[in-house]
Amino acid sequence: MTATPSPSPWEAPDGLYYRYGAALHDADDHSCQLGEGTQYSVLLGAITHVRDEEMERLTASVDRIRNLHRPVEHRGRTICVECSAWGNGSTDNPPTVHPCDTIQALGNQEAT
Repeated sequence: MTATPSPSPWEAPDGLYYRYGAALHDADDHSCQLGEGTQYSVLLGAITHVRDEEMERLTASVDRIRNLHRPVEHRGRTICVECSAWGNGSTDNPPTVHPCDTIQALGNQEAT
């Protein structure tokens, strides 16, 4: 029995490919009802709406990651809460200096 590979986020039913396709299909139907002169503005509006939703989703994801990898003072050093497994004033892992590799990657910085 061969496992079926899962679709990429682009190809998934809730992915951008399908969301743009659905928006364009709906906009095309709508513009046909309004008349030919409105077609491009309706299509552009549909694309812009999907893009804006996606930017909000991505921004929220980055915010959640930044919150997980937030800085905290620990024994005179600024460390990453998540990478250091910090809680109740101690760490379960060796302290990782903040900004950690994850935060640096989000900020397009070279990891040190």
